[in-house]
Amino acid sequence: MSLEIKSHLTSGIDNAINLTRVAPIAHLVAFPYLLLTVAWGKYTIDRFSEGQYYEGLAATIVGAHISATIVLPERPALTLLSKYEKVKKGLKKFGWDERIINPMAGAWCTRHVARIAAIDAGFGNEVSDYYSEKGYGWLSFFKR
Repeated sequence: MSLEIKSHLTSGIDNAINLTRVAPIAHLVAFPYLLLTVAWGKYTIDRFSEGQYYEGLAATIVGAHISATIVLPERPALTLLSKYEKVKKGLKKFGWDERIINPMAGAWCTRHVARIAAIDAGFGNEVSDYYSEKGYGWLSFFKR
């Protein structure tokens, strides 16, 4: 395997891991629908194998809609991943600066992204102290 392919594969795996780290809620929302899609797929195959083609077709249409609900939470997760990369890059380039972290304080999910990016950039304690000073706890959805 060439070095370029290995590098591309490694960066893809890293992105998948980081996507799970920065957007855990999106994946928790999508997981039950994944299980439902698998169960519904078995139901659909059973309908077709028993010769019930109209029911199988209807089940396929419903299954497509259920499958779409798995994809829907992934779009915001990808947005959070790009914010993670931007914050991490900014912290590595400029060092600790609250102006990089402050725009991320609006919602729990963006504070979580900033916290993960800061930890990966080596500023985990600083971001925790900064958010504590601002009145946010680790699981605070609102300021104290």
